[in-house]
Amino acid sequence: MARSGRVDIPVGFGGLAEQRDEGRGDLQHGCRWPFEGRTLPPVRCKVTLANMYKSPPGQAVPLLCAEELVELESFGQTLHRPAGHIFIREGEETDFALLIQKGHVKVVVGKPPRTVAIRCNGEMVGEMAAVRRRPRSASVIALDDVQVLRLPADEWLKFLYKNPRAMHAQLFAVDERLEQATRKIVDSDLAVEQRLAKALIELVESGIGEPNEGSVVLRFSQQDLATLTGSSLDSVKKIVRAFKNSRIIGTGRQTTIVLDLAFLRKIADGKLTAAP
Repeated sequence: MARSGRVDIPVGFGGLAEQRDEGRGDLQHGCRWPFEGRTLPPVRCKVTLANMYKSPPGQAVPLLCAEELVELESFGQTLHRPAGHIFIREGEETDFALLIQKGHVKVVVGKPPRTVAIRCNGEMVGEMAAVRRRPRSASVIALDDVQVLRLPADEWLKFLYKNPRAMHAQLFAVDERLEQATRKIVDSDLAVEQRLAKALIELVESGIGEPNEGSVVLRFSQQDLATLTGSSLDSVKKIVRAFKNSRIIGTGRQTTIVLDLAFLRKIADGKLTAAP
């Protein structure tokens, strides 16, 4: 309700409330930290709640603004790890979240392991286990040289209660991941050819590939592609052979080279097939 040029916006987490000055357009928010029974001082963030809903179509809500990143870095620990490093193991009980600052990680579940997601610069991993205090539901493994900010669970929770804009953005990100998971369930009914085409497109768009004279080199073997698509290795080998014969992709030692992304998009949409 408007009063004297201000708008009160209830957020609904532990007594959080935001106030936006209509004349200046920035946010002030106070937070009652429920575990301590006190009110934290107001802080400012240049990214406004209103602006979050004005993002261009297809552009995600900013997960963290500059001021929030500075605050996280004040209590987080920067780690540099090589490809293959296991940051989180499925089933273990650990209490930290990770903010990826550089590189890519894969999220792996089950035995035999299946890659269910690729996460990159600017994304969070392990944030919900830190909130829920339950065993890890997946492993997180570096795909290349990775830099992360390790955030202790208690400090991460305090940060979220202190910064309702960031908490709102986290909920937005969780919802997007649930939507992605739902799409993957729907895609599981597609033919292996379409699933493989979709997976290759997603890998290219994630930025994990290495551009090379009009092509994109992915450090993913056929076994990797099989686990990523939930397909048998024999099925993937058959489709890879058809893609190679149509000069859509090439292969090397433990690599897949995307040669014709436009053709892959048409296969993913069910408009074309490379099958003989």
